Amino acid sequence: MTRAKAVSDPQLATGDFSPPPAFQDRLLASLNEEDYLRRTTYGSIQEEAPCCVAGAHFMTSGSHEYARRSLTSSMDSAVHVDISDLVGEGDAPCVPLSLRKCQRTVIAPYSCLLSFIGWRPWFYESSRTRSRFRSCFNCLYPAIVIALIMCHYVFQVLNCQGKFNIHRDVEPSPPSPTPEEVTMHGNCTWGVMTFGCHARYVKSAISIVYRPQTELGYCHHIVPTYIVPSFVHFLAYAYGFYHFRMVECEQLFSLMERVFLQSHSTRGLQNALIRNSRLFFIAALLWLLCQFVLEILYNFTFPQTRLEFLGMTYKYVFMVIKFVAMGLVQGVNMAVAINYCVQCETLILYIKGICLRLHEKSMELKSAMHEILGVREYISLLNGNVAKMMGLCIVNFTELTILGTALLFLNRIKECTVLSYRVMFPSLWIIALLVPLIQAARLTRVGSKLRQISFEMRVFGYQNSSMLELDSFVLFVSGATLRSKIFGVTIRSSTVILTLGLSVFILFTLMVVDILTVTGYERFF
Repeated sequence: MTRAKAVSDPQLATGDFSPPPAFQDRLLASLNEEDYLRRTTYGSIQEEAPCCVAGAHFMTSGSHEYARRSLTSSMDSAVHVDISDLVGEGDAPCVPLSLRKCQRTVIAPYSCLLSFIGWRPWFYESSRTRSRFRSCFNCLYPAIVIALIMCHYVFQVLNCQGKFNIHRDVEPSPPSPTPEEVTMHGNCTWGVMTFGCHARYVKSAISIVYRPQTELGYCHHIVPTYIVPSFVHFLAYAYGFYHFRMVECEQLFSLMERVFLQSHSTRGLQNALIRNSRLFFIAALLWLLCQFVLEILYNFTFPQTRLEFLGMTYKYVFMVIKFVAMGLVQGVNMAVAINYCVQCETLILYIKGICLRLHEKSMELKSAMHEILGVREYISLLNGNVAKMMGLCIVNFTELTILGTALLFLNRIKECTVLSYRVMFPSLWIIALLVPLIQAARLTRVGSKLRQISFEMRVFGYQNSSMLELDSFVLFVSGATLRSKIFGVTIRSSTVILTLGLSVFILFTLMVVDILTVTGYERFF
């Protein structure tokens, strides 16, 4: 229709497919910055040769209004349009394609995980229209999630989850004693008659068992092993619920979009970001799957007999509730760890891209300062709420790692299922503990490279910058503290090693000698 209109109008008649230069100058002058960027994304205005068949739409006109209508019609047409970026590198199509790929492979599964644990409403992005059923469901679902998480906390105490008693749960059960047959001789009286008799009976073996029966059904050390970790975990969940659902402060999406848009000129950086983010998410899914396998192994190793009186149907119902609640609890840990690790990895690649362009001297100092300022803002956000949630989870990870390691070393039960459970339990929690700390230490180390590069630029010079500009850049980089912190403590590799070593040594020693036990309250402390 546009072509027919152009031919029928005598003022728009032209015999060439390429627009005249005067029209291009008027068109570029009439566009604002936003329209110009959009134009460079959907179609380039080339001066030498016609860009495509869409050049037939660019006819001569004396009004700016027709220029805008012609531009809109060319973008809305179904013809092929050549795409190029501002600098003419031809990489602009890769930015939206790579960003959509990242959203499909990383952001979408992560959003489903947040919705599963109740931190984000279901169908948040797919529908824009309000539905009463959807609103009611999104209001009831978090309450169901919280109720299931509370059930998991209660089940842990009732089932002595993990078997953390280092005096009873690591020793093999004694062999069942054989009943003893006893024969007694004596006098028997029947009425007024007394006569000799003998009797034979089997002596009960209950009193021969080496431990009292009153202790078999109770857990010990309830407060440090169950109540305190459950409280810390629920505090992390409540913090995440407020952060993601109430405030809706999710900076992972905006961070990835900014890194993708700013790193299109760095070859391979976008693919590395997608690949590493997918690896973190796949590793987290495998870790969650191993937690389910560990729970199944626990039920086979330490069978629960307290629900036998309810019947098999109710027993299986409780087992299903237990597994779903466990999945929600571990899903919270998984969501916090993924959010923190992926943000650290994104910032690491972002800083590496800045360092690479500074080494190549392909970035101006003003642009570099803008990029570093943006990185500093995102690191400040990372060190805020996300780091607090990660720190609360790390407290639980540390305790479970130490308990699992102590029980593994003190274990005397040689059954295959018990050994497998004792080995698998601390291994999973060690991984969950070390990966976020390693990511935080890597971010601190990469952030320190910018300061080293600024010193090198001051010594060897940078493009045509003066010494005063280089001195200002050095002061700016030194003032921008690009360090990852958890609970206000800067995370470095040396700090991680020293902290882990001291905590493992001290707490492991306390658990072995049982110094933490309070006399008279052994069942609770």
